Amino acid sequence: MVAARIANLPRGGIRAGNPKHEIQTANWQFEPVSQADAAERLNVSERSVARSKAVIENGAPELIVAVERGEVAVSTAADLL
Repeated sequence: MVAARIANLPRGGIRAGNPKHEIQTANWQFEPVSQADAAERLNVSERSVARSKAVIENGAPELIVAVERGEVAVSTAADLL
C-alpha cells in the first residue's frame, strides 16, 4: 500500500499547494515515481503495487483501512473489487 501511495508522486519534493510546506516549483522539473520504481524501492512486486493502487482507488474506506492494518491481504482485497 505504501508503494502504491508513493507511485506517481514527484521525486525529491513536497507537493506544491500544501500550506504547511509551500515550495517554489516554477523552475524545478519533477519526474514522477513510477509503479515499477516504487515496487523496486520497497521490495515488492509491480503486481502488488498495481493491486494496492486499485484497492486505494476503488475500495471502500473500511477495506482500505483493513488492508493497511494487515487484517486483509492486498490480493484478497483486490479480488473483492
